[in-house]
Amino acid sequence: MSLELVGVRFGYGRAEVVRGVDLRLDPGELVGLIGPNGTGKSTLVGLASGLLRPAQGEVRLDGRPLARYGRRGLARRLAVVPQRPELPEGFSARSVVAMGRAPHLGFFAAEGEHDRRVIEAAMRRTDTLGFADAPVGSLSGGERQRVVLARALAQEPGWLLLDEPTTHLDLRYQVEMMRHAARLASEGLGVLAVLHDLNQAARCDRVMLIDGGRVAAAGTPSEVLRAPILQRVFRTGVRVHPGERPTVVPE
Repeated sequence: MSLELVGVRFGYGRAEVVRGVDLRLDPGELVGLIGPNGTGKSTLVGLASGLLRPAQGEVRLDGRPLARYGRRGLARRLAVVPQRPELPEGFSARSVVAMGRAPHLGFFAAEGEHDRRVIEAAMRRTDTLGFADAPVGSLSGGERQRVVLARALAQEPGWLLLDEPTTHLDLRYQVEMMRHAARLASEGLGVLAVLHDLNQAARCDRVMLIDGGRVAAAGTPSEVLRAPILQRVFRTGVRVHPGERPTVVPE
């Protein structure tokens, strides 16, 4: 069982932004996707989620091409926290989280006891119960991001794709978001996270470095987060304090 991108290529018009990428995400692991801006990281999330279809190659979930899953069936298995979520401003935070139950409910079906337990658990895990009744339009960027994560958890997915999940979060919630991601992976989810902070990527099980739409390096944090590799890809000086979880410092 895995989520796989095999020889995937994709472009916008004549501009090819993903060039033959192979990526495998297994249950129980947290994989960090890093690289300079504009190198195809968010596009890879779109391909992995089925939002985009590759021009070449294939995306497979549990051995089946993603294209064979209906939208509802796919949403029961895979959830996405987008980089710029659009939320219905007049809805309460709880109502938004409850939308995550839609793949499990029939048309016009009311929430059952199990659905309510799942929603409450998702909000407790993301520290959003305190403003459950507040309109999402009144929330800060960080609070909204946590609501979107709670909505994704309410889907009860086996795979979770996070596109820059720490954007707009203060330091405390950046740390907590990565703890959430690591804990979810330890509980058996496959978690893929697009990250800008290389020191956050060091907390992942594996790291994939993308440059120009291609895989520049892949492996454990200690294998990928090395000064010569990072200097070549990011085109700036860095110092790396080595270890199982390296620390990267700009020069």
